[in-house]
Amino acid sequence: MDKNSEIIRIEIIRILNENGKTRGTELAKRVMEKVGNEKTVYREISALVESGDIEKRVHSRSHIEYELVNLYESVNNQLKNLHSEVKTIFEEIENFDNISKIESLSFHERLRSIIHLIQIVQSTD
Repeated sequence: MDKNSEIIRIEIIRILNENGKTRGTELAKRVMEKVGNEKTVYREISALVESGDIEKRVHSRSHIEYELVNLYESVNNQLKNLHSEVKTIFEEIENFDNISKIESLSFHERLRSIIHLIQIVQSTD
């Protein structure tokens, strides 16, 4: 699974955590606002249904709802993912601090590194 697919799956699960039952078109629209195109979003939704992570309820052809199967486990996994991202960012900041002390980097190198770290933190949702 590539990185984009993983991001789309996480976003689908996050939206379902927030809203509970969600119509298929609304779910896809909200995911596409953040990442992905229509084809990949619907492919990942189908993959999550097949794996049993989310449940698909068809009321009519135009009214399809999705719901998380195990909310507790899903929230727990999201918190673990967030924790690992925060830990990675913290380690990068510590590493930058150590390198800047040891090598006495120039002002421009430190500034570039700090901007890069800020972009990493901002990309964490």
